Amino acid sequence: MPIENDIEVSKATQKKGGSKITKLLMLLLPILLIAAGGIYFMMFQGNKETNTINAAIATADLAGEQPISGNIVDLDTFTINLADPGASKFLKMTLSLEVTGSKKAVDEVNANMPKIRDIIITVVSSRTYDEIRTERGQTIFKNDIKTRVNAFLKEGRVINVYKKEFVAQGN
Repeated sequence: MPIENDIEVSKATQKKGGSKITKLLMLLLPILLIAAGGIYFMMFQGNKETNTINAAIATADLAGEQPISGNIVDLDTFTINLADPGASKFLKMTLSLEVTGSKKAVDEVNANMPKIRDIIITVVSSRTYDEIRTERGQTIFKNDIKTRVNAFLKEGRVINVYKKEFVAQGN
């Protein structure tokens, strides 16, 4: 009889262990699915800009125009007060916009230069020194400029904003 009792105890232990593994898998499976979804989203998020560029080039092709990709439009130097309270800080910068689309897109950017300069001044003057001094902060304000300019462009897209000069100074 004692051997039979040991066998029954051993089977009961195996059943308990199996239920622990099942519970662990049930907890880990949703976490793994969420992580996989996040990775998928991040991988295909970058393709939105590529799709926008390709759509702009395709539109230019359909219109019978020769597509021009990667035209650089230089902007005049900006000297802008920053939004630091109680301090007099300013930013001196020179930017270039990379524009895709037809020759009409470059002409549209040049024709709207006062509006584009106003957008840039508004975006930058609302930032503090601490917000623009980091690489992350500069990336955010460059993306903000790109988004706001692209909101009114009809012929092409700004695909990048380049800094040619970038000096922040103040007390």
